[in-house]
Amino acid sequence: MAANPIENYYRTLDRLKRAGHSQNEGALSPAFHNLLSDYCRAKNLELVAQVSIKTPFGTTIRPDGIIRDSMGVHDWGYWESKDTKDNLEDEIQKKFGAGYPKFNILFEDSQNVVLIQDNDRLTAKVDDPNELDKLLKAFINY
Repeated sequence: MAANPIENYYRTLDRLKRAGHSQNEGALSPAFHNLLSDYCRAKNLELVAQVSIKTPFGTTIRPDGIIRDSMGVHDWGYWESKDTKDNLEDEIQKKFGAGYPKFNILFEDSQNVVLIQDNDRLTAKVDDPNELDKLLKAFINY
C-alpha cells in the first residue's frame, strides 16, 4: 500500500474538484478508484473497472469496480460511485433493485461511504481518515 493512500486520495480529490469545477461521479471517481486500488494491492487483489456481469436474475449490471483475486477467478467485492447531488440511500436501493449483489458492496459519493456485507452495514464520512481506513480494510478483508 502507498505510504499514505488516504492523504493521496484527499490531494487527488481536491485537485480534481478544482481542475474540473465539478462534483460529479465521472470527474471524481478516479480518485476513489486509485485509493481502492492501493488497498487491493496490499491483499494481492485487483480492482477492475466497468466490467459487465450477469446477475442471478438474468440482468446485466456494470459496477464501477469489481475486486477480484489476482487470477481474476473470484469476485471479492463491488464498488459503486455516485454523484454528490444524488441521494445515496435512494441510489443504493435502485442498485439492489437492479440486481446488484449485497454480500460485499461499497457505495460512495466522495462525501459518504456505505459498506454493506450481507446484513451488516458500516458507514463513514470521507473526511474522517480513521473511519475511512477502518471501512476500507473491512471491505478488502471480507
